[in-house]
Amino acid sequence: MLAQRDLPRSRYFLAIERPAKAVVLGNAGFEWSGADGESREGRLGYFLEPRYWDCGYATEAASLVLDLAFGKLDARVMRASCDERNSASERVMQRCGMQREPRLRSARSPRLPDLMRRVERSLVSPADT
Repeated sequence: MLAQRDLPRSRYFLAIERPAKAVVLGNAGFEWSGADGESREGRLGYFLEPRYWDCGYATEAASLVLDLAFGKLDARVMRASCDERNSASERVMQRCGMQREPRLRSARSPRLPDLMRRVERSLVSPADT
């Protein structure tokens, strides 16, 4: 019988905690695209409670998740998206070095355009991994 730790993981999501207290502010992580993750492409995601917005927590958490994906898990490409009206989330992606991709429509809500960004392993400097 296989233990859960023996199975390949498809998702890596972690809690974002406030440094001075053990208070959970949100989460950040990624999941591999495709069922097996063999393409080594993933989708980054992050969520923070509104009272913790504009404090740098999302950028720090997203950067750490990208470091994990590229540095330890051999990701080739990571993508993230947000509603194009969410300028704060777009700034998080920019600060993480993600480049804008052509406009896509959201599968969740085709009426709302998504803003898609990506970063490739070759664009991450060796000091960043």
